[in-house]
Amino acid sequence: MCYIIFIDSYIVRNAMQKIPNIIHFCYFGDAPFTIINYLTIASAFMVNKPSSMFIYVTNEPQGYWWEKAKKYLTIIPTNPPSHINDTPITLPHHQADIIRLKRLITWGGIYLDLDVLCVKPFTDLLQNEFVMGEEKIDDTIIGLCNAVILSKKNALFATKWLEGYSEETSLWQGFQSQDWNEMSVKYPYYLSNLYPGDIKKVSYKKFFSPTYQTEELDTFFLKNTNDFDEAYCHHLWNSITYDNYLSKFTEESINQGTSTFCELAKQFL
Repeated sequence: MCYIIFIDSYIVRNAMQKIPNIIHFCYFGDAPFTIINYLTIASAFMVNKPSSMFIYVTNEPQGYWWEKAKKYLTIIPTNPPSHINDTPITLPHHQADIIRLKRLITWGGIYLDLDVLCVKPFTDLLQNEFVMGEEKIDDTIIGLCNAVILSKKNALFATKWLEGYSEETSLWQGFQSQDWNEMSVKYPYYLSNLYPGDIKKVSYKKFFSPTYQTEELDTFFLKNTNDFDEAYCHHLWNSITYDNYLSKFTEESINQGTSTFCELAKQFL
């Protein structure tokens, strides 16, 4: 009888799952593929046990950490979009934004930036239609960060967000400022207030803790605490933290380290 109950429970959980357990990454440009990028891919695979992991590349990376990472991945050469409808798309981060949204609309799944360390499976979030985490600075929520996105196939929220890149369909009438986070952070937050039933917003503590405040970064990368135990994953804020933190980590220093980051990361090496 217990065996039957277990099977029934398994069937019910999977029937409720809307978001497929597949993972998407983008690698645009020619930056070195680092140990941090490897940890992103290895942790995503080991923690979430996805059925597939795809990486969309303009040029395939090279080097030791890439050779270790590629065994987990299906590599898909991808040209960045130059336009969406009649709107030119010139900034690399906007091009990557569009690729991730198009792939999520087509296939559904989980998108992760290449500086995200997974620590707990996303399983209990997969019954939603679309999931994003709040981005916080100081005591203010400034938007929803697109470094982690969970989406069912053909999710309405993803479609509305993609439409925002075209002047013809944007609810903002196209780009307002070209700031790096205009469409990546502020626009989905704006949409979440228009379509609240089509997105689940989770606390920054779930995806984006530590925040990029120095005190929190020091606590995560240099100390060992339990301040981050709500997290499914940790966005490592590579563009902000590389010089002072991430560039200093090697396989040896992680394995010998005792900080929160090192204790989490060493299991994936």
